[in-house]
Amino acid sequence: DSAIEFSKRGARGEIDYTDPWFLDSSYQFSGGLFALNRQEEGYEKFKTGGRYEFNRRFGEKKQDSIALFGEAAYTDVHDAEIDPLYLGDTEYLSHQLGFSLTRDRRDDPRRPRKGYLAQTSLAAASSALGSEVEYWKASGRLGYYLPVGEHTLRLGARAGLITPMGDTDDIPIDLRYFNGGPFSVRSFQERSMGFRDPGSGHPVGGNFYTVFNAEYEVPLAVVKGLSVVPFADAGNLIFD
Repeated sequence: DSAIEFSKRGARGEIDYTDPWFLDSSYQFSGGLFALNRQEEGYEKFKTGGRYEFNRRFGEKKQDSIALFGEAAYTDVHDAEIDPLYLGDTEYLSHQLGFSLTRDRRDDPRRPRKGYLAQTSLAAASSALGSEVEYWKASGRLGYYLPVGEHTLRLGARAGLITPMGDTDDIPIDLRYFNGGPFSVRSFQERSMGFRDPGSGHPVGGNFYTVFNAEYEVPLAVVKGLSVVPFADAGNLIFD
């Protein structure tokens, strides 16, 4: 598969390949090459590289999975309006390798009404992998779904931590976490949470984040497939 996307913030091109039975085994292989140029708040970036993943599903319904994944990329951060003190390295090669574990007990992955989804991952970038920046990162996600009559209560929690190691002192800005926006804490604008550069006022990201969501879905009988969903979000972002 291949795709090219254009938006007000930049352009992205990607080529992907998937083999569901890699070398006639029970493992799935997926890989891709990408290149993008994007205007973030306070800086512009060019990034190109490749991703790969080996994945195996298991369990009675094949809903659980374990995966080995990696990404090698070249990143160039330029035209920055943020003080260099808060940028970290602006041009570097990175190569991270990690694994993830998923346990899925939802009744329907597309429109779940009961059950839970738990995911965790751990990854590291090291000079032994040819990476110019060294770090390790961990993340986790838990989603719980509870039917209440014809309604559905959804609870979610996510967290992530990234910290430098080896000869790297600071995590580059484009590798940090950002919080706020439609897919995190929705009461904040995109990437607007957390510490900001005192001079320019732009967000600089963080090394640790949390997101907590609660949603209550009420289907509307008058229009099939349409629902009202009140929600509440909370979270934080810490820059160290």
